[in-house]
Amino acid sequence: MIEQRVNLTKNQGVDLNNTGRLSAVGTVLDSSWFLTLNQGDITDSETWRLS
Repeated sequence: MIEQRVNLTKNQGVDLNNTGRLSAVGTVLDSSWFLTLNQGDITDSETWRLS
């Protein structure tokens, strides 16, 4: 399962702020795994952090 959440905010006179969180859950070779990526800016992959 994969889930992507995106938050878009805009304050008066400021550019659009976009953040997100990508989560995934699955199984490989009888083991389960969970992954979360915090996306400080969804348009810039260098700001994404694995948690």
